[in-house]
Amino acid sequence: MSLPPDPNEKFAAYAHPERLVSTDWLAEHLGQDGLVVLESDED
Repeated sequence: MSLPPDPNEKFAAYAHPERLVSTDWLAEHLGQDGLVVLESDED
């Protein structure tokens, strides 16, 4: 099952904005089938 992308415009400048979500989006979709959460902190 595919989940809808986060429509937040702040992600538009990234190469793959469809892979980024806000905490609000995440809270709305927690527990849904197909959701995978991966955190990456590259400093």
